[in-house]
Order: sequence, then structure tokens, then C-alpha cells
Amino acid sequence: MLRVGEFTYNSGTMRFFKGTEEVQLSSREAALFLIFLKHPMQVFTKEMIYEQIWGDAVAVDDNTIMVYVNRLRSKIEDDRHNPAHILTVRGVGCRFVP
Repeated sequence: MLRVGEFTYNSGTMRFFKGTEEVQLSSREAALFLIFLKHPMQVFTKEMIYEQIWGDAVAVDDNTIMVYVNRLRSKIEDDRHNPAHILTVRGVGCRFVP
């Protein structure tokens, strides 16, 4: 079990929770969220996210990465337009705040 703030990841069942509610994520969203949970407060550039999730197998543009960040926001934030957990660091990337 990995607990960060109100979020929990159960590695045995590969399930994510916000409080007691399960958060349904796609495999890419889950990979992104797991990176954030393992490294709270760390700023991730789009390049860092790309390397950790997609590797060198395919070419992914910045917009694709931000689509996944926004999808994750819509699933974990109370208000995705005013995020409290996945924050944009202008000109750099984003960070997860538990």
C-alpha cells in the first residue's frame, strides 16, 4: 500500500482510491498517477513524464501528455478547473501536491 495524503494505491490489486472511493483510471492515467504518488511535490517536465510512461517506443507530443494530465485531474480533483493536487508549473511542467 502506498498512501499519500488522501490517496492510496494498492499494488496487490492495482487499484487507486481517493479517501474510500475507488478512482477508475486507464493504464496510462494509472502510470502517471503512480509517478506523482511516488514523488509528491517533485516538478515533472513533460519530457520526464514522456520518458517514464511512453519510453522511446513512440513519439508523443506535448499536447498528448497534457491530455492525460487533464484526464487525471478530472478524476481526482474536486474542481479540475481549480486543481489542488496536480498543479501546473508554468514553463516547466507539473507537480503533485498531496
